[in-house]
Amino acid sequence: MLRDWIGCRWLVATAGVGMTLTLGGCMMGDKLHLDLEAPRGSTVTYRGDTDPMPASLAVPRPGKVGAKAYRKELEFEFILGGEPIEAEGVLETYGYEEHDVDRLSKNFLKIQPSHIRDIERGSAIVLNGTSASGQHIYQLTVGQSR
Repeated sequence: MLRDWIGCRWLVATAGVGMTLTLGGCMMGDKLHLDLEAPRGSTVTYRGDTDPMPASLAVPRPGKVGAKAYRKELEFEFILGGEPIEAEGVLETYGYEEHDVDRLSKNFLKIQPSHIRDIERGSAIVLNGTSASGQHIYQLTVGQSR
């Protein structure tokens, strides 16, 4: 009987620690997973690592809904018509309340050839993304490298 009581107490303590860690993780924020797409041969550089696109990025996001807490510079080399186009960008992520549909869905960021032509002409593009539940989750601003 004592052994059963000790085992039960251990389970309750473990569950309590697990709940504390889970709640703490939610309050601190989590990672936003973005799947970047661009024309074949294009690359993205994030944190010093260059990856061919399509590429997946896991970037921090704040836990507070609507908070803008993460800003990271990215570098791009787009291939359009066989010619490389150097660009740089700023990715900002926002806090949001994650629903089941958000957790079960991917977040895509597609850079279209028309966007790249605008960058090549000297314009900056701004792409805003929403979660599957319709919440604002990121903004990417991209322009020519200076």
